[in-house]
Amino acid sequence: MSERWSGPFISPNNAGLAMALGVVGAVVVLAILRGRGSWWWGLRGAVGATLPFLAWWLAASGSRAAWLGLAVALGWLMRVGLVPWRWVAGLGLVLVLLITVLPGGRERFSGDILAHPSISHRLALIQGHLAMAWDHPWGVPLADAMPLCEAWYLPAAVHGFYGGSLNDTLVLWGGHGLGAVALVILVAVTVLRWAARPAWRHHPIVAGCVALALLVLVAGQCQAHGHVRAWPQWTGWGIAATLVLALAWVGWRHRPGWVAMARSVAGSVAITGILVPALVGGAWAAARHQAERTVWTTAGWRIEPRAGATRGLVLLAGPQRPHHQRVLTPGWARVATARGHAVGLVQDTDLNSWHATGAMALVAYQDAAAVARGSALPTLLIDPESLPTLRGPARVLRGRWAPFTPGHAEIAEWLESGPGRTVHEVRSHGLLPQRDGAQVASWLARLPSP
Repeated sequence: MSERWSGPFISPNNAGLAMALGVVGAVVVLAILRGRGSWWWGLRGAVGATLPFLAWWLAASGSRAAWLGLAVALGWLMRVGLVPWRWVAGLGLVLVLLITVLPGGRERFSGDILAHPSISHRLALIQGHLAMAWDHPWGVPLADAMPLCEAWYLPAAVHGFYGGSLNDTLVLWGGHGLGAVALVILVAVTVLRWAARPAWRHHPIVAGCVALALLVLVAGQCQAHGHVRAWPQWTGWGIAATLVLALAWVGWRHRPGWVAMARSVAGSVAITGILVPALVGGAWAAARHQAERTVWTTAGWRIEPRAGATRGLVLLAGPQRPHHQRVLTPGWARVATARGHAVGLVQDTDLNSWHATGAMALVAYQDAAAVARGSALPTLLIDPESLPTLRGPARVLRGRWAPFTPGHAEIAEWLESGPGRTVHEVRSHGLLPQRDGAQVASWLARLPSP
C-alpha cells in the first residue's frame, strides 16, 4: 500500500501540486516584503514559517511532476533575479533531504524506476493517446475519449486504472482537437516571451505569475490537471489567465505595445512551430501502434486496417457490458482487421444506421446475437444466448461448455427452421479472440467478395 500523503485532496498528485503552488507563492511574497521594522520582520517570519510545512507535505506527496514543476518555477525566479540562488539551493537541499527521509517520497525512487507502473503505464498512456489523437486530429468528446482509447489503443495492463492520458496537452487534443492545442501553445509561448522582456521580467508580480504558470504547465505534462475539479489546478490556470489579461491591458494602454505583442506572437510561431512537436509525436505513436485505426462515421464507429485497401465491411455486435467493450469486442474486431476487413461496431442493438454502408457480413456474440434478427447478411453467432430468426445464411460457433447457450434441442429446431444454417462446436468453455480467433478467421475467409 502506498504511503504517499494526500491530505484533503483527491490524490497525492493534486496534493503535491497544491503544495508546490504554495511554496512558489510564499517565496514570491518573501521576495516582495522588503520593508524595515519589526512589523515587516514579523510578517516575513510568518510567511517563512509556512515553507517547512509546505516542503514537508510536498515531499510526502511523492509527486514527481510537482517537484519538476517547482524546480522550473524556482529556476525562473532565480533567472530574473527575484530570489537569490542561495534561497533556491537551500530550499532544494531541504526538499531532497525530506524526499529521502519521508516514506511517501522515498518510495518513488525504490526498485527499478523505469519498470514501475507509475512510469511504464504513463508512457503507455501517452503513446496510446497520441495514436488516438493522430487518428482523430479534431478531437473526440471527452466522455468518449478514455473508453475509446482503452478499447483500441492501450495495452491490457492499463485497462480500468486511469481516467485519462495523465497529460494536459493530450487531454486538450483528444477532447478539443489540434486547433485548441495550437491556440494554447501560442498563448503560452507568447505570454512567456512577453513576460521575459526586460521591462517586465524583474517585476515581482509578473515574475511570480510566470513562475506559477510554468509550474502548472510543466507538471501538466506528467499529470492531467486541466479537467480535474480541484482548486489548486484552477488556481494556477487562473493566475496564468490574470497574467494574460494584465499584459493585454498594457498593450491597450500603450499602442506600441500591440505592435510589440504582434511581433512576439510571430516570434512564438517561428520558435515553436506550433504543432510540429505534437504532429511528430502523433505520427510516431501511430506507426508503433497496432495495425488498425478508429474512424467515426454517421453510422457509428468503424475500425479499419491502418494500411492497404479493405476487403469489405464486417459488422460486429457485442454486449454493452464494459468488460466486453474493452476486451472482447476489440479482440474479435482485430481478428477481422488482420484479414483486411473493416469492422463496423453495432451499438444499441440497432442495425438500421448501417444499412446503407455496403456491409458484407455480421458477427454477433453472446446476448448481442438478438441484433441479427431479420438480417439478410451472412451471419456468424459466437456463443449466442439466443437463436434469432434470420433471412440470410448463418453459422453458430459454440463453445461446448459455454454458459447460457441454447441447448441441443433448441439448436436442432433452429437448424431445421431455415436453409443455410450450420453449427460448429469447439472444445472450449467459452470462445475467446486470442484462443479461438482462427475459427472466426476461417469463416471470414469463406465469405464471397463484396
